[in-house]
Amino acid sequence: MYYAGSLFNVHSNLEEAKNYLKKKLDNKSIYLLGGGKSANDLLKSNDIHPKQVLNIDPFISEEDIDRNNKGVYRSISQRADSDSLIEEINSNKLELADEIWASFSVPFYNQSKEEIDNLFNNIKNLLKESGNCRITPLSTQNKEASEAVLNNLKDITSSKDYNIHLQGETLVIHKLSQEN
Repeated sequence: MYYAGSLFNVHSNLEEAKNYLKKKLDNKSIYLLGGGKSANDLLKSNDIHPKQVLNIDPFISEEDIDRNNKGVYRSISQRADSDSLIEEINSNKLELADEIWASFSVPFYNQSKEEIDNLFNNIKNLLKESGNCRITPLSTQNKEASEAVLNNLKDITSSKDYNIHLQGETLVIHKLSQEN
């Protein structure tokens, strides 16, 4: 499964690997930032059963009808850095994310400090406590966006609300539980 390698650094079809992914993703709310058609492998898996898969992608013009076979898929035609994204999530009464994935999408396509700041603000506000955001690759197209990413990561690391680490080439932002 594509997401298994790029986001979880799992490159095996052994039963142990499947069980690991099942434990991480079953009954979870997963947000895809600029997911395009990358959700197909997750949605067609007979092993993984997420509670909700929300694709936040402004470039989706039409959806494949078979993407919602399990009744858990939904899409929002908005940018991940939109300043109205949180409002839309709340107005649709959507559950916050256990997992947020940005795989070969944002922040690479963000051009300005404002877009990067909005993106990280949305990530922080849409992620549940004990949830993870996985971004791969962590690259940008210009200096302004790169500096904005670094500043946001500095803010996150200095906060007592998050831990971050690299898992292979994937940056993982973990939102801590207030209980712990």
